[in-house]
Amino acid sequence: MSWRSLRSHASTIADPELFRWLIRSATSDPANRSSVLADAHHHCVFPDIPAHLEVIQRFLVAKGVSPHECVTLEVNNAVRGALALLALLDAGYSFTTLPVPGQGARAGGNAIPAPRFSRWILTVSVERPPASMHLDAPETYLELMGNPDFDPSANVPDHGDPRLFFRTSGSLGAAKLAMHGYRRFYFNSLNALERRGFNAQHRIALPTPIFHLYGLGAGLLPGIAGGSSIDFQERSNVLKYLEREAAFEPNVAYVTPSFCETLIRGRRSARPYQFMITSGDRISDSAFRRCEDLHGPMVNQYGTTEMGVVSASELHMSYEERSRTVGRPVSGVEYRIVETSAGAGTDTTAGELQIRHAYGFEGYVDLSGNRLVLEKAFDGEWYRTGDLAMPGLGGTLMVLGRCDLSVNRNGVLLPLADIESRMRELASVEEVVVAAGPDNMRGRSLVAFCVTSRGAAVTGPQLRASFAKIAPAYSVPDAVQVMSALPKLASGKVDRLALAQLAAEMPQNAG
Repeated sequence: MSWRSLRSHASTIADPELFRWLIRSATSDPANRSSVLADAHHHCVFPDIPAHLEVIQRFLVAKGVSPHECVTLEVNNAVRGALALLALLDAGYSFTTLPVPGQGARAGGNAIPAPRFSRWILTVSVERPPASMHLDAPETYLELMGNPDFDPSANVPDHGDPRLFFRTSGSLGAAKLAMHGYRRFYFNSLNALERRGFNAQHRIALPTPIFHLYGLGAGLLPGIAGGSSIDFQERSNVLKYLEREAAFEPNVAYVTPSFCETLIRGRRSARPYQFMITSGDRISDSAFRRCEDLHGPMVNQYGTTEMGVVSASELHMSYEERSRTVGRPVSGVEYRIVETSAGAGTDTTAGELQIRHAYGFEGYVDLSGNRLVLEKAFDGEWYRTGDLAMPGLGGTLMVLGRCDLSVNRNGVLLPLADIESRMRELASVEEVVVAAGPDNMRGRSLVAFCVTSRGAAVTGPQLRASFAKIAPAYSVPDAVQVMSALPKLASGKVDRLALAQLAAEMPQNAG
């Protein structure tokens, strides 16, 4: 069924039934009978999906889990994880998503508490041998327990209709829960489908986590709705990705800019795709070109935990539009650019990107379900993304980086993400984060914190000297500090506040 039909029929369907109708329509469509959900251990053809969802739902009911109670789903990137997620959507549950403990953002024992208004924690097992897990027996791969932090007096903020709760990154402050209603989230996913045009001929590689909106709302759900085959990859590194690529033969891939860099280094020969989708941090111009040379057309996408998919470029656009912009806004999105101190004093029209979106989130709640009134997050009806942006060609949008992660230096507007992307081009650099330190004669001082590749015996001053050979002088950090590992938050993202504090304390000639 086309995105137009899915959109037009939605007005006749109650909110709790929206995703059930989408899933059942896609899996019963004769055109999709050969489409599959796959991973390294399991595969499930589309016609079999509803039966698996019903078995999971019976498992939950037998355990006393009601759709009227909120569930925390600890989910991995695998067929069994996707089926558990789809089963909750199909039955109209309110739920929040987290990575499975010990994986991804929770590797190393990072604790991410479940909301206190969530009575149950449903975990997709990763401890048992895959051969012992059977898709028609959810008890072999799902573990249910009561939430030890559950508070019966906590407010369940669903107003009688199901809600989805997504944890914000907390990379620049305390984490919150962004609350999405089913109807808005449904249309947000259709926006992604409309822009990508997925159908049964597409085979999608999905190494991006499905507990995030990028993997779920922009990848999994549009792929299901379009009838596309999807390959899930857990803890994907370049070797595992190439193994799955050979087995599944995808023609579309969702990637992050950092994974693009890794894939470029690990691939020995070109391998064409119909297109690759990149989202997240800004991708460098050189990485975009090298990836396109290896894989074919690249398309940028932009979104947030709060707003879902905001804009996306398209295949018919010129190379310059696709490489430099995040395309045009999707249906229901309005944006404006408001001048900030980061953009002041430059010859650009850069400023803070603010969004008004008919299909965006409904607001923030805390772990007890109480609404959070965050005045700094809004300017009237406009959501303040905190991202620095400027208009692009032909009505497109250019996202330059975070407003608070951009500085004026020697009179040039300099997003720190650009320096990070360029530094990752150095063969010995595995990870890098740039933080602004105190003012100096050039403007804000900059410190780059790097983790080097295994076996690379290189010092901070040597990295700084190497970077100075490939980058403009104004972008070269005042100091480069080599670290064994970057500090991380419980979400798995880099703790930029901790690094900013280190940068403020470092002497200017450090390195």
